[in-house]
Amino acid sequence: MVWENNRLTWNFKLRHVVREWHIDGVIRMLDALAGLTLSMEEDKWVWKQSSNSNFSYQSYYNLLASNIPYPPQPITPKLISMAWHSGVPPKVQFFLWCLLQGKILTTDQLRTRGKEVEAECVPKLMKQQTTLCYTAASVKVYLS
Repeated sequence: MVWENNRLTWNFKLRHVVREWHIDGVIRMLDALAGLTLSMEEDKWVWKQSSNSNFSYQSYYNLLASNIPYPPQPITPKLISMAWHSGVPPKVQFFLWCLLQGKILTTDQLRTRGKEVEAECVPKLMKQQTTLCYTAASVKVYLS
């Protein structure tokens, strides 16, 4: 980037020749960058889900809990038992047991509370995909 005329502008020096099949991607990237407004202020993290702009697990929980539609499939005692006899490390067994007991906030748990959750379970406001979402249905596949 170059600062000129009281404005930051992009100054690309590509290391390779842009091939024909990359042109569309480069154009999309340049279009996306053209819409960004940059400043000389110091960067900072902002969590738009709380009034003070700071991330908290409670605000994240509230964000997840505010989005779900249909009830989950019932969890059988046999499935819960299989968590302990699955051949995975004990901490994974404990996690699965907690998950199947409904003690971990999952997309299915959120849905039972009437909240809508995106398929990817990643809030649009977060830049990084750091959310781990497990569903009872996917656990059944791995345990059976």
